[in-house]
Amino acid sequence: YNEASGFFVWLFGDSCTWADCTLRRWLNSEFYDKAFNEQERKCVLRTSVVNNVGPKTDDYVFLLSDDEARSLFANDNVRRAKPSKYAAKNGVCTNKVDCCWWWLRSRGLFGDGGACVRTDGSVRGDGGGVSYFNYAVRPVFKIAL
Repeated sequence: YNEASGFFVWLFGDSCTWADCTLRRWLNSEFYDKAFNEQERKCVLRTSVVNNVGPKTDDYVFLLSDDEARSLFANDNVRRAKPSKYAAKNGVCTNKVDCCWWWLRSRGLFGDGGACVRTDGSVRGDGGGVSYFNYAVRPVFKIAL
């Protein structure tokens, strides 16, 4: 997370994996600490996350993989996302019906690409350049009830 710009910066080259991603570090530290109070954090489960490239990770907060994004939503229309007011204020780009691209944790075909979901809800498994800072983030976490 780049404090100066307020945007996420993924690592480039062959090291662009979810395990090494600055977005992952931010989600599991600053975001986790600010988004949940102490009682809520007790309910968020540490999850073993399998990644398409790189090692498994143990995360409280993570992003869906491209396979999960395909299987957990009935179709592209349901997968479409509108940004929160906070995301829009911080530069998330939208299309003419206010839908936005959003990141997935899977690496794309190249070392500097991360899988994502397009504004029409389709999964782009080959990946967008991780230098694109105007995509949304849809955090995922498991809770104990």
